[in-house]
Amino acid sequence: MGSKYNSRLSVAEIPQMGWKTVGTIDSTIGNDAVFGATERDYDTAIALAHSVATTIPQETTTLEVRTIFETDDEDAVIDMWMMRDGDTQMKRVCTLTCKGGAQTIVIGETTYYLADTQTVSNNEWPATPVSYGASADTMTTTRFNADGYSTILFHGHTTLDEDVIVQISGF
Repeated sequence: MGSKYNSRLSVAEIPQMGWKTVGTIDSTIGNDAVFGATERDYDTAIALAHSVATTIPQETTTLEVRTIFETDDEDAVIDMWMMRDGDTQMKRVCTLTCKGGAQTIVIGETTYYLADTQTVSNNEWPATPVSYGASADTMTTTRFNADGYSTILFHGHTTLDEDVIVQISGF
């Protein structure tokens, strides 16, 4: 326990969230377009086949995103959207342009490929999301502040070479 003059938390006291699968963006129905103005409310957006979403634990302030592919060297373009508790309207965070790499991960009994590229564009967030580990064949993650938002939605559009699993972690 720290002194009354030191409000910093020890690492053991910081709530941590392991990797959580948000869902799989289905590529089999063809490519979708970027959300139109009438598709930016949660109920409409989540009903679209290329969208997956989850709630964010209340104590989580920083989120990390990774994407996972069925094969190496495939591409996907995914918009990240956030929504506050009690609201239905979403705010775009940014667009991620992702490419599968050679680093593998086993989920269940299936081997998948972690993205080695997640390029951030179309940033509309107060603090620009940052991608880490962007080098050939190593896992890349994108980190940003959740800023009190309660729900995150991922929408694949334009390019979806194959199904993409989206996972989040945070602290």
